[in-house]
This record gives sequence, structure tokens and C-alpha cells, in this order.
Amino acid sequence: MPVVVAQDIAEYLAMRAQEVGQLACVRTPFADAAHAAGYVGYTGGKLDDVTVIVSFVQKRSGSNSQMEASHK
Repeated sequence: MPVVVAQDIAEYLAMRAQEVGQLACVRTPFADAAHAAGYVGYTGGKLDDVTVIVSFVQKRSGSNSQMEASHK
């Protein structure tokens, strides 16, 4: 897939993570950890720490025969 597609997907996911992190009605890992540490009533996410990694995995044509030949 082209790099542009991966970039678009990453930007969209980061934007959605920011939107969800600002909601008071959703559980987030950050809010759960804050609650477990004694910070009662904390909601939302850690908005300054969003990381998105997008990768595409595809099978190369003929890769099986090449791998088998290299392992003999």
C-alpha cells in the first residue's frame, strides 16, 4: 500500500483517539490506571501521549518456493 494511505489511516486513528480520550463516559487504560493508583473520579485518556503505528502485511507471490529453496 502506498505511504500516503498509511499516513491517512494513522492521522484518522490519532484524531479518533484524541476524541475518545476527551469523553467522560468511556473507560480508558489511563483512567483505569489513575483509579487503581487512588485518583478517584479521573475520566478520559492521556491526551498528550497518543501513538499510532500502521503497517501493511502482504504475501509476496512466489515467496513460499523461495523460502523452501533457501532452507534446504
